[in-house]
Amino acid sequence: MYAHVQLQREIRLHPRYFGPTIDQKLMAMVREDVEGTVYGNYGLVLMVVSFYKQGGGLLTPGRFSSYLA
Repeated sequence: MYAHVQLQREIRLHPRYFGPTIDQKLMAMVREDVEGTVYGNYGLVLMVVSFYKQGGGLLTPGRFSSYLA
């Protein structure tokens, strides 16, 4: 049995990805991070259909100084 549910996650994105392709990068990150994993009481996440941006985000100085992505 399959169900379409809406999940909420916090995503941290390096500032180098800010720009016109940010939506594609966010979708790729969500898919890589979530698809194929078991999430709470919902079970196995098969596929991410879409995502909704909520808020403008928050910059944390020095947070990605050693980030290697």
